[in-house]
Amino acid sequence: MQVIVVTLITFGVTVFVYGLVAGIVKLNGLGLHLMLKKDKVFGGSDSVNSVKKY
Repeated sequence: MQVIVVTLITFGVTVFVYGLVAGIVKLNGLGLHLMLKKDKVFGGSDSVNSVKKY
């Protein structure tokens, strides 16, 4: 019984951490998108022009 509970907790924590990291990556992509969009609207700035597109 104890093994099952520990396994479920471990699985739950793993899913939570992966979800948290995925959320951070999505927010990072959103921030990059907004920076590039701002660059097009306002004609650019030094901080935005230093971002490399891969």
